[in-house]
Amino acid sequence: MTFPPPPPSGPFQRPRQPRGGTAITAGVLGCLGALWAIAAAVTNLAAIDETATGVQWVLGMRGMGYLVQFVLLLTGAVLLFSRKAAGRWLLVGGSALQVVQTLVAGVGYELADLVYVDKAGPSYVYGDFAIVFLQILPAVVTLVLALVPATARWCAPRPGPYTWAPHSQW
Repeated sequence: MTFPPPPPSGPFQRPRQPRGGTAITAGVLGCLGALWAIAAAVTNLAAIDETATGVQWVLGMRGMGYLVQFVLLLTGAVLLFSRKAAGRWLLVGGSALQVVQTLVAGVGYELADLVYVDKAGPSYVYGDFAIVFLQILPAVVTLVLALVPATARWCAPRPGPYTWAPHSQW
């Protein structure tokens, strides 16, 4: 009886380490999203004094949401660059917050604009939906890149170096 030949790479070869292209791209997009979030937070919080009294709380809440998004995305990106699994989930949370916040704000603004008859032309409304889509697109790409298995492999614990330690008698 003959046995098949061993695999060409040998039985004890370590698997190749992940290169991390998706993880690094997600981290860079997370950093860019954090910069965008802090700029949006400053813009919303600075505009509170210039708005009508009944709507000031909306800008305050959006500004605070952007600050939370900034912290999540920046911390997640730094942790992801450090190959920590928590960074993936912080990026997912920050990106999901961006998507939800943009959709809620975009739909709210569209509904408010449709009340005004002079601005309710089809080109105006469709143009605003395109802007909302373009704002959501980087967050969705970051979300998907943070969730793919390649990013999980990048963050997975790697085996450490083996060291020799004398065995104890006890």
